[in-house]
Amino acid sequence: KKLFDGPLLTVKYFFDVLDMELWKTLLYKGLDFEGDVLKHPEHLQEAYEAGKELALALPG
Repeated sequence: KKLFDGPLLTVKYFFDVLDMELWKTLLYKGLDFEGDVLKHPEHLQEAYEAGKELALALPG
């Protein structure tokens, strides 16, 4: 089952209206409640690395 296909398509169309591209997605099943991500340090690390990549990719 492709859980995130619908929301991802919506975001892509929204960005298209703004003439922007979706840069990267971090999609994880089972993170439904506050604090759930704390049980998955690998997800936190991936998000941290993605943030660093984005900061380096921005002009200025």
